[in-house]
Amino acid sequence: MRKNILILTVISAVVMVNSQNIVDDADIDVATIEPETLSAKSSSEPSFSKSKRILATKIYSQHQKTFYGGCDYEIVDNRLIPIHDSCGFHYRKNLKRASRIEWEHIVPAWFFGHNLDCWKRGGRAECRRVSPEFKRMEADMHNLAPAIGEINGDRSNFPYGNIRGERREYGRVDMEIDFSQKLAEPKRNILGDIARVYLYMRDRYGLKLSHEDEQRFIEWNNRDPVTRWERKKNLLVKEYQGDDNIYISQYRKIDELRPIPTEGGGEESFSDVKRDLEERFKPLFELLPKPIATILLFIIAIIIFFRKRK
Repeated sequence: MRKNILILTVISAVVMVNSQNIVDDADIDVATIEPETLSAKSSSEPSFSKSKRILATKIYSQHQKTFYGGCDYEIVDNRLIPIHDSCGFHYRKNLKRASRIEWEHIVPAWFFGHNLDCWKRGGRAECRRVSPEFKRMEADMHNLAPAIGEINGDRSNFPYGNIRGERREYGRVDMEIDFSQKLAEPKRNILGDIARVYLYMRDRYGLKLSHEDEQRFIEWNNRDPVTRWERKKNLLVKEYQGDDNIYISQYRKIDELRPIPTEGGGEESFSDVKRDLEERFKPLFELLPKPIATILLFIIAIIIFFRKRK
């Protein structure tokens, strides 16, 4: 009896701590205009809420359209509300999130955060609390764009790629998401925009991209040149944030990327998850017989590994 209680205690402790890494960040990303006057550049440290305010009132006030669908939106009581009829959008499942604008991280917060120690301890919320490095990346306005909340939620942290077929789940909005493959395919005329943001984040923060991703983004950059709005947004972000995306301001077709020191980024393997659990909860596992501890560690690692990807 005592052994069963001990096993249940270990499972509960491990899953509860790690479940913080899978929190729903929908409310964090909601596009509201908070009463904040400082810009991201003039503040002592970056803040996602300050960036959201600047984006809504200073930058996208000149281009009130969503990133994925080109849908118009309006500001009502300090909230950004999409106008569905302007783009033929129809919600798939979640009407609540479909009825609001959220700030989409083109490079997902999970991608640039999940390998940080703070994320392993307590997910995005913990990193926002203790990590200046994470807060800089989360608040970077080059990486933020308005999106209808349901699309932002459905895309989750899925990478971009090509999906066979043209199954439209959002009315006339050209955005496909394959939940089984964990893949998102946006419309063709923003592929270059996406590529240039990823390459900027790679250079700016040393994010690790796979060789396949680098080649894909080079191709997208070359195939879909910089637009007038990209240039305008880049100048405005530089004014308020202080830095420039050279893949926009100095646009050119790319043959290969210059090497940079890379830290973080990429996807965490099953072995990484298992090793991290074993180190963090070693005292608890040592209380169990070794065969049971081994099996238990393997089962919990599988649960955490797939929950992170979900």
